[in-house]
Amino acid sequence: MEFELRPGDVATIVGRPGAACARMEDVAADADAIANELVSRLGPRLPRIYRS
Repeated sequence: MEFELRPGDVATIVGRPGAACARMEDVAADADAIANELVSRLGPRLPRIYRS
């Protein structure tokens, strides 16, 4: 899947950007990794928004 993003665009990596929901396990499977590995690679400068 390919996306065109520009500075200032919101990019949802995991969660619900709209009607779809990307689970961390699914993203990890696509990257041939495990979920914890991907989370640990998200640098501290990346803003995070947590919602329950």
